[in-house]
Formats: sequence, structure tokens, C-alpha cells
Amino acid sequence: MIRNRRVEVLLPEDLVRELDAIARSENLNRSGIIREATQRYVHDRRRAELRKQLQAGYVEMARINLELASEFGMDSSETLKGE
Repeated sequence: MIRNRRVEVLLPEDLVRELDAIARSENLNRSGIIREATQRYVHDRRRAELRKQLQAGYVEMARINLELASEFGMDSSETLKGE
């Protein structure tokens, strides 16, 4: 079972009014909306970090592949053509 922990968050009045309107229209409470928004934010951050790591890995692999091709006497035009 997941335990919930109480946290205090200060928000501008206008944002709280919007939050309350959304809560009423979706039959949720503030905590539910803030919890969902926080989960989405954390998920998006994790995906962005993973994307960044993958991109760095692909760049590194490209560098290694060019280095290996160079060791075998191939220039970049040959490696791009697949010759």
C-alpha cells in the first residue's frame, strides 16, 4: 500500500481558483489534481532525461563507428554509402 505524505504548497490565488474550478468539473479534489499534475511532471522529466541519455549514447556510437571506419581506411563518404 502506498502511503501518502502531507506537504504544504503555496500557490497564487488565481491558480487556486482555476484549480478549484477544474476540481469541481472533474469531480476531484485539489490533492487529486495536484497529485496527477505532479506525477505527469515527474514522468515527463524522466522521459526527457532518458531521451537525453539515449541521444548522447547515439552520438558516442556514431563517433566510435567513424573511428573504427577510419582505422580500416574508410572515409566518411564510404561509411555513409555503406561501401
